[in-house]
Amino acid sequence: MPGIYQIIKHQSIFLLVAFLFCFACNQLDKSSLDQLDAEISKRPVKEAEKNARVNELKKMLMDADEPGPRLKLLQKICEEYKSFSFDSASKMSLLYLSSARKFGTNADIVEATILNSYILLSAGIINQAIDSLKKAPFKTCEPT
Repeated sequence: MPGIYQIIKHQSIFLLVAFLFCFACNQLDKSSLDQLDAEISKRPVKEAEKNARVNELKKMLMDADEPGPRLKLLQKICEEYKSFSFDSASKMSLLYLSSARKFGTNADIVEATILNSYILLSAGIINQAIDSLKKAPFKTCEPT
């Protein structure tokens, strides 16, 4: 059974840590908040830039005839979408995965599977991500 001095010692340490935490939280000055506001105000511009990049990649995808370049374009589109729009990222990663299975090498399939699983994990869909990884041909893939 802990003694009274140990209890007081632990409570004192807890109070000191709590005080330091509160003190650190109050150190956010106006300039930091102004910087945050400035970054948030750039959101429409950043979204427009991302949409322009995605639209350009989609246009290039429509013009691509060979499976190799198409797979790379699908991968780039997924990379653009993965932290931007889950629905679009999920749809494109499934297209990338099915195209890799149809036209790609085992390395392409593994890359597509990993990207698809990452997108699923980012959305909290853990079981489906694990199931997807279990189906990847890791053992027959040459390291790149």
